[in-house]
Parts: sequence; structure tokens; C-alpha cells
Amino acid sequence: SNGTPIKFIEPTGTTWLKQNDSAKWTSNKGTTWYGQVEVNKDGDYSFAGRDDHKLHIIGSNGCERILRPSQDFGQIVQQHFTQLDTDGDGWLSKREINAAMQNPTIKGELAQAVSALKEHQNELMKLSNDEWFFENDGVTATDIIEFDRLQKNVTQQQSSESVTSKLVNGIDWTMGYARDVLKQTSRALYNDKVNPVASIASKAVRQGFVGDCAYMGTLSAVAAFNPQSIVKMIEEKGKEFKVTFPGAKDKPVTVSAPTEPELARYASGHKYGLWVPVVEKALGEFERKRSVGWSVPDLAHEAIDDGQYLDYTLQLLTGKKIEITGITLGVEDTIHAKLKEACLAKYPVVADIEPGTPNCRGLVGNHTYTILSYDAQKHIVTVRNPWGFGEIKRPDGGARDGTDDGVFRMSLVEFCSSFKSICVATE
Repeated sequence: SNGTPIKFIEPTGTTWLKQNDSAKWTSNKGTTWYGQVEVNKDGDYSFAGRDDHKLHIIGSNGCERILRPSQDFGQIVQQHFTQLDTDGDGWLSKREINAAMQNPTIKGELAQAVSALKEHQNELMKLSNDEWFFENDGVTATDIIEFDRLQKNVTQQQSSESVTSKLVNGIDWTMGYARDVLKQTSRALYNDKVNPVASIASKAVRQGFVGDCAYMGTLSAVAAFNPQSIVKMIEEKGKEFKVTFPGAKDKPVTVSAPTEPELARYASGHKYGLWVPVVEKALGEFERKRSVGWSVPDLAHEAIDDGQYLDYTLQLLTGKKIEITGITLGVEDTIHAKLKEACLAKYPVVADIEPGTPNCRGLVGNHTYTILSYDAQKHIVTVRNPWGFGEIKRPDGGARDGTDDGVFRMSLVEFCSSFKSICVATE
């Protein structure tokens, strides 16, 4: 930058201004956004659009620039490298990054960078040849400097399939996602403190960067059909939370409040409160205590990263009798009857898809979904992806229902051709 203030204007009228070499943009509506961009002499840009947490702006010379969250990543990590490298050996080891994930004093942009370090540590540590033999001791300052150099070389024209582009785009996504989550998430246990049940909603459950869809899909189902039971699970005790699962009442677990790096990486409740990340962290700690020997992970969340059987997660979170029905050719009538009975009785229901490519475009193999409702007259199933996005797509790639919020409807025939089983928590 040449020191000239940079501005661009969105079609909505929102004006963004960035002073000098600062990474901070401020809008005329009082909101902020972080990202670096080079600028020509005019210093005058107009808004072009948003894409995967990046801002696209057009310069007065017609040249498009992209504000990438990854442009701040290297600077943030270098600035705090000594703080993160607690043993001072020059490497950010996996154990040190795990410790940073659990550190309640790490906040804001450093929390975003730590989340990106956790997600991309294996790729980052291979960027420079600064270790003997295998590049697996940890991320070094040289690795981060090399990332900065590579990041500057990534242009809009480069193939998104290159290793460098994939890493830069991945950190763009991770940093941008973390920024948005930290901005949107309420730090209260329940956003509605007077009536906590009002904060318990299926759509509050959004799975993060670990493979715990069986747990999150199940939690989403319980939130949809029995929200009071979730409020009963959690006891707030100062800065800690005691969580007692209905299926293991004799084994309550106590966890600390989720840190900002944890909120940035794992499940979030967004505006609905901390109850989702608290329950997820407690589930991780519960499973961590069941681990033995060398298999005990450093982080609670890593204990639920490999999935689980749906009858187990549903029984743990409800304490009820569980019925599993496999879906094979010609069982539509049976599934119809099961879904009709469960939804009328408000029983939590989850369903899973086998590994591989599902029959319906947009669905994910080896994944758990929540059943929100069933129209027995029209034979229509309403399904929710615990990611909070990702659903049946049109041929052009857009969501079939027009809104990619993870909630979608499908015919019973489509459902039975895509899913391998349903799991119901009965009385």
C-alpha cells in the first residue's frame, strides 16, 4: 500500500474503509473485516462479491483483487510464535498446538490462526526442508515464511488442484469460517436466559472440523423432539459445566467452558448459545475417559473424531430403548410405518448412509442425518444435515429447494434408495 486509504462500496450501500497498511477494514455500519490487498494509486475499489469467506473487489483499473484471510495467517503466527512454542525448541509440535487449542487466553485473530494450524499442521510442516529425515517434528517459523511466499504467488488463475492452491484455499476457508463463527456465537450457555428451552433448536447444531456426525446428528434430533432433556443434562458451575447424559447417569463429566480456538474449530451453537459446544466437549470427555493406554487422545474432541454406532449415541443422549431398522429393497411400507409412528410420538430419529456415493446428488456417504418430520400422506421425509449445509442438489449444483441450510425434503422412495438404516429412540 502507498499509505492512501482504500475504500470499496457494496451494492447495498455499505462502505468499507482501510487505513494505511492495517489489515482492518471498518464499515459505515460499525462492522469490521480483516484482510490485506494491494492497491493502485487511486486507492478506489468497488465491491464485486463474496465467495468462501473471501471478498472480491474491482479496482478502478478493472483489475480484480481478492482479500484472503490466509494473507494474515503467516503474520499472526510469526508474531505469536514464541508464545505458542512453549518449550522454545523452534517447532510448534502437535502437543503444543493442542495446548493452544485449550488455552482460554487465546482469542480473536490468534484463535483463528490456531484453528488453522490445527487443521493444516501436517501440510504446513512439509513446506520447508528444515528437519532431518521426515518433516514431522512440527511447524517451524521457516515453514510459515515459506507459506507466506507461496501464498503471494497464488493467483485467481492458478489451478485450484495444485497443492499450494489447495493449502491456501484451505486456510482461507478455515480462517474465514473461524472469524465468522467467533463473531456470531453467543458466549452465554443459552441465548434466552429466561427460557433456556427456547434456545434449544435442531438448527443450532452445526458440526465442525471433526468426524462426529453420529453424535451431532443425534444431538440435533434430540433438540428437535425433546429440547427439555438437553437443558436437564447441563449444570452450569461457574466457568465449568457438569453434563449428565441420560444413558449414563452414573457417569457425569465436568468440562471447562469452550475456548475460542475450540469454538472456531469444533461444533458451534452460533446465536443460540454455548450449549452445543458444551455438550460436544462433554461427549468427547466422556469417550476420552473410556479410552485406555496409548489410545487416550490429548484433546477430548479427538475421542469422538472417528464416529460411532447410531444406536449407541442415541441411547447415550436419550436413555431410551433403541430400535434399528435396516433399509433394503422393498421395505418402503415398513419405513413408512416406522417414520409415521416415531414422528407422531415425537421420538428422536436419525438415519445413516453407507460409505460411497449416495443415489441422490449432494448427499454424503458414511454420514449421519437427522429426521425432522414425516408427512405420512404425501410420503415426504424432511431431513437435516448436522453440518448446517449440504443437501440434495439440482444438476447445476444449487440446492434443490433453493436454500442450502442443510434442511431438505425428499420422497420416501428417494430416502429408501439413499439411506441404509433408521434409528429410533422409543419409550
